[in-house]
Amino acid sequence: MKRYYVTKKDIKNGVPRSKCDCPVALSIKRRHPHVRRSVEVWAGTAFIKGRAEFLPLKVIKFITKFDKGEEVQPIHFELTGKNLYA
Repeated sequence: MKRYYVTKKDIKNGVPRSKCDCPVALSIKRRHPHVRRSVEVWAGTAFIKGRAEFLPLKVIKFITKFDKGEEVQPIHFELTGKNLYA
């Protein structure tokens, strides 16, 4: 499992309703700099260089609040590394 941290900087630089530049996508890109252009977050799923993983419920709730313009705090989460399409 890999742990990801959504920081205050990710929140500040994140773009609401953006699948590539939301705070969660920014945190994943920071952890995987070699796939920066291949990260998307949408529909409760993280797509990392063609691999898809379900996001934890707390991350989906975070994204929903952020997209609505509500105040959010930094969070951390883990992804299993298992591809939904495998």
